[in-house]
Amino acid sequence: MPRFTVHVRDEWLTIPCKDATCSIKWLGFEALKRYIKNKPDNGGIEHIKDVCFAVRRCQGFGLLDNDDTIEDVLEDDDFVELAIEGDTMSQDFIPSQPGTSHLTRAYREPEQYISLDGNSLTSTDLVNLGKGLYKIKLAPEAEEKVVQSRELLDTIVKENKVVYGITTGFGLGSPLSPERTRMLLALRINVLAKGHSGVSLETLHSMIQAFNASCLSYVPEKGTVGASGDLAPLSHLALGLMGEGKMWSPKSGWADAKYVLEAHGLKPISLKPKEGLALINGTQMITSLGAEAVERAEAIARQADIIAALTLEVLKGTTKAFDSDIHELRPHPGQKEVALRFRSLLDSDHHPSEIAESHRFCDRVQDAYTMRCCPQVHGIVNDTIEFVKKIINTEINSATDNPMVFAERGETISGGNFHGEYPAKALDYLAIGVHELASISERRIERLCNPSLSELPAFLVNEGGLNSGFMIAHCTAAALVSENKVLCHPSSIDSLSTSAATEDHVSMGGWAARKALRVVEHVEQVLAIELLAACQGIEFLRPLRTTTPLEKVYDLVRAAVWNIAGPYIEKYCMEYIPESRPSSPTAFALDPPLSPRKRVRLDRDMSLEEDTRWLEWVTKQFESIAGDDKEIDLDEFKTALKVKESFFAERFFALFDSDGSSSISLDELLEALDLLIHGSETDKLRFLFQVYDVDGSGSIDPDELRTVLKSCLRESAISLPEEKLDDLTLALFESADKDNSGSITFEELKAELENFPEVMENLTISAANWLKPPDLEQKKRKTPRYLTRAYWHNNSRKLLFLCLYALLNVLLFIMAMLKNAHGGPWFMVAKGCGQCLNLNCTFIMVLMLRRCLTWLRATWVVRILPLDQNILLHQIVGYAILIFTIVHTGAHVMNFARMTQNDGMYQLWEYLFTIRPGIGWVNGTASITGVVLQVLICLMVVCSSTFVRRSGHFEVFYWSHLSYIWVWALLIVHCANFWKWFVVPGVVFLIEKLVGVAVSRMGGLYIVEVNLLPSKVTHLVIKRPPFFHFKPGDYVYINIPVIAKYEWHPFTISSAPEQQDTLWLHVRSMGQWTNRLYEYFRQPESQTISNKRLTASLRNRRHESRTQDDAVELTMYRTSGTRTNSPKPVCDPVSQAELGDTCPVAKELTAKLSENHRYCNIKVMLCGRTFWHPDPTDLCIGACGAYRRWNRHHSFCIHFAEYYVPLSHEKAKLPQLQLFLVDFIWINRDQKSFEWFVSLLTKLEMDQADEEPEGRFLEMHMYMTSALSKNDMKAIGLQMALDLLAKKEKRDSITGLRTRTQPGRPDWAKVFQKVSEEKKGKVHVFYCGAPALAKVIKAQCEHFGFNFYKENF
Repeated sequence: MPRFTVHVRDEWLTIPCKDATCSIKWLGFEALKRYIKNKPDNGGIEHIKDVCFAVRRCQGFGLLDNDDTIEDVLEDDDFVELAIEGDTMSQDFIPSQPGTSHLTRAYREPEQYISLDGNSLTSTDLVNLGKGLYKIKLAPEAEEKVVQSRELLDTIVKENKVVYGITTGFGLGSPLSPERTRMLLALRINVLAKGHSGVSLETLHSMIQAFNASCLSYVPEKGTVGASGDLAPLSHLALGLMGEGKMWSPKSGWADAKYVLEAHGLKPISLKPKEGLALINGTQMITSLGAEAVERAEAIARQADIIAALTLEVLKGTTKAFDSDIHELRPHPGQKEVALRFRSLLDSDHHPSEIAESHRFCDRVQDAYTMRCCPQVHGIVNDTIEFVKKIINTEINSATDNPMVFAERGETISGGNFHGEYPAKALDYLAIGVHELASISERRIERLCNPSLSELPAFLVNEGGLNSGFMIAHCTAAALVSENKVLCHPSSIDSLSTSAATEDHVSMGGWAARKALRVVEHVEQVLAIELLAACQGIEFLRPLRTTTPLEKVYDLVRAAVWNIAGPYIEKYCMEYIPESRPSSPTAFALDPPLSPRKRVRLDRDMSLEEDTRWLEWVTKQFESIAGDDKEIDLDEFKTALKVKESFFAERFFALFDSDGSSSISLDELLEALDLLIHGSETDKLRFLFQVYDVDGSGSIDPDELRTVLKSCLRESAISLPEEKLDDLTLALFESADKDNSGSITFEELKAELENFPEVMENLTISAANWLKPPDLEQKKRKTPRYLTRAYWHNNSRKLLFLCLYALLNVLLFIMAMLKNAHGGPWFMVAKGCGQCLNLNCTFIMVLMLRRCLTWLRATWVVRILPLDQNILLHQIVGYAILIFTIVHTGAHVMNFARMTQNDGMYQLWEYLFTIRPGIGWVNGTASITGVVLQVLICLMVVCSSTFVRRSGHFEVFYWSHLSYIWVWALLIVHCANFWKWFVVPGVVFLIEKLVGVAVSRMGGLYIVEVNLLPSKVTHLVIKRPPFFHFKPGDYVYINIPVIAKYEWHPFTISSAPEQQDTLWLHVRSMGQWTNRLYEYFRQPESQTISNKRLTASLRNRRHESRTQDDAVELTMYRTSGTRTNSPKPVCDPVSQAELGDTCPVAKELTAKLSENHRYCNIKVMLCGRTFWHPDPTDLCIGACGAYRRWNRHHSFCIHFAEYYVPLSHEKAKLPQLQLFLVDFIWINRDQKSFEWFVSLLTKLEMDQADEEPEGRFLEMHMYMTSALSKNDMKAIGLQMALDLLAKKEKRDSITGLRTRTQPGRPDWAKVFQKVSEEKKGKVHVFYCGAPALAKVIKAQCEHFGFNFYKENF
């Protein structure tokens, strides 16, 4: 489907087109509909049908006829502009034609003015006006002269005298850049300000207003012969001011001139008599380009002396040739000036040079001309520039109009001031003169690169080969010098007659000015090459140093170049091990292997394609975030970066905003991101240091560090008291402040970070995900997990059983078909499905024998059959029954239809709904019972679907599933052979039910105690049944009628088997049932518990002593900042009570516990199920996930605690088991999620600390996903401080455990790889958490061959 991008006012809209035969008018109205829809006020449009508009291409501005079809005039992905009648040109519309702007995107309207009077403007002022550094205003005396001249012309017109008319011209080529157009307009205004052109003051003010608004006409660079001035370029300049042709401004880009003027509140110029000639007659194009050329030539001439001095020092030249007495004998000003500069830069008593001293007594008599004759060669260039500059400055303030108006004489005189010979000849001379700087510079580059002339390595590189050094750089310089030789041919020696031989001698000054600029550009480039080569040559003379000013030049070049290129070179050297030998046409090799260096670069470095894609993505994201001004302000930056803490957003914004404009441009954003993504470690560290250096003093004091760490805590959603924040600050500060100076410098911070090598690997701002392009779709698809060898290996029991199950069904189906072949194909299919239904309807009953299956799991049978998968098998068999039933019924219907047609004894409806045909072994009821069975089975399957069970109507699933009794009863009636399949499992099933009823009658089960723990965890204490036995790893199905009468949910038993009186369950609130459970017990006790106060009081007393004995010790931080720690309690509540006082902390804890703790007597039903029993030789990994908002506990370590703790007790009766090696991985979203389980983990840590190292079995790993990772700039300081304080206090500041809580999520591939490499034995992985994370962990288990188990909590 083709799509088109339409620009309507301030919005770009993508319009898909299903039918390419639609008209352009349809496209316009479709764009208007979308535009109105996006605007709260409908964009000011009341009725879309009343809108008149024009559609034109963005490329070339071609208008499109509204009646044209889209397929005839547009192509897919074309860009078009919809111009609504009455609208001005939208200010942010910058089409691609004609030409592009070189004016900076960050253009700011200047505030300072330059007064023009026609006499005092210099070339320097003109260039600054071109750069947009100043506005223009007229001097009062200039206004007076302009008025007088205009009055004279008005008088002449009134007297009907003949006056010279107006002409226009044509131009070609690319337009002048906005900077050069500004210079041209400014210069024309200056000439008119002299008051001899007869232009009106109104017109002159309009031109000044256009200049100050940077409304610049489209002026082609070619087309002037410099005869009657620059007629063609100046005509185009005037055309835009008149509202015709094209114009450019920083706000509008290229657009129609009238729209640009209107958008800036300006009116087109309305010409009066003689004003046409006044605007187009003059040498301003030649002069403005010449002014730029002479200014740049003057600058490069000064730099050429410095560069040549540096080269002379590298080539060990002598300073004797620059003796002042020599140059007094030939006292040209330029020569003397250059010699003076050389003396001030080279070896002297004021600036001694170690390099010069090293060859003072060498046997060299004199230097080559390129060094010795610099004053003579450079000197004439300086004098030439000075000569040309005088001519150009004179021309800048000259009246070059025709005819000239002399108000004081009262007449107009035609003359030839418009002729461009003066600036043309001067600029030809400038090109010839300045070229010599490049010519002599290229020879010096040759001497630097040639070892026979310089005593330096060839091409200024130690080891040639792949690194060609400055060889190609020298070739470039030679090419530019050769090109200059052609450009230096004088254009002003040529002349062609034009304008019907009236203009029979012309200056060709336009070409003289343009080629002079090109020559100057080439000279700049050649001298830049020499500067780099000279700096490279200095390297080979180290440790000798040159003079102080030349060392400053060297440092400046290295600071500008090395800081950017250095890290890449260092990386190349570190990764470069063997030499890489690229293939060539003359070499032969049989598929040489990829070199290690190239392999590393391909793996680590961003490719050109990736870099281009990243750049496009950042640009796209920038445009979507920035407003109409194409700049990102602080609020937009905060929104895009998704930074929680404004401190970091403000600090990053301040560093991104390099020009201090309070907004970020695309160039600034790309520059900063390039540093953060592609920059060296030093660059990133310096950026980090600037973030921490809040006051910009160049060092970080403790208060600044505390401010940063406080913001880090908020960003990572960690809450710590003020005292703990002070501890963190001091821990990091004292570690980093090596010299005890009271502040941290950049070098000290860098040294501190070297202790955390993993931090610097990918240091960046992780929140900037909006700047990361989406991953490209992988062309090569991975093999589905279910088809991998690892999956089949790890699920062999289940898959083998399913294969046998399927094979048995196939065999029964085929045998039944063959046995009933006499009845025809439909009858054979029906009988085959019927036999399979016998099997499956019986097998599904076997899968419901929970007590028998539980008993079998404790035997060797569990190693052969997938007993743990009975629920999955139940679902599979259920769907198989549905499929076989549908096919069975359909086949019978088709067979009945065939029988109806063949014998005609009964109609189809009689076969289906009556007993007349006598089909079936019980009074011909097979058809009727079959229809009922079909309806019941379909109803059961539908009601067991997920959307029914989880929609809050679980009772629908429960009651519909009870119809299995009717299904079995009807099957016995329906099928003659089903009872033979059913009898044995049916009897067992009946016995199981009777036993269950008897056990439930013997003693009811009740929830006797409830604890509401943090993270919405409900701890249930259930009275343990007398005959209930279990082992660690078992879980039960639980039903609580007061919560939901029919729902059963599985939960792992979290108490030890030795705990005889009660069972513990920990239930995490994450769904409807679990949330209702938590809310039920959170209500006031009077609403949930019986009002028998005496009974409740007695029960509370009986539990009181046990509660005190089993009380857990918690490390918790209160809002007041006071910390209570279990090993050293702040006060003892018992002893304080004996003394008649109550500890305030105890009051707080008691109040909190009483609020979340309750005794009760609530009916509950359990159905037991064994999950797993550990093997003493197993290595185990427990993982509990807090994935997004899911936060579940993995009770795995509790089971091992239950094995472990009794072993350390004298009365433990458990068998002596070999201790396990357990990795317990707990992942939580935030800090509070750790609280409810910390007490048990603390006890485990303390118990293990008392053991010998070989007796310790548990290793814990804590992760908090809300905390930013260590390589995030917003968290690196905090994580360093937490590490340092944890080492100092032997305790984690977040949880109070000895185990350090890590930020982010674990790298599962590394975790499993490490466990695999340890080879400690058989590995079991137990997981409880979100299904999404379960898939990831299960895939890793299959890859490494570990056993995976999923627990329920």
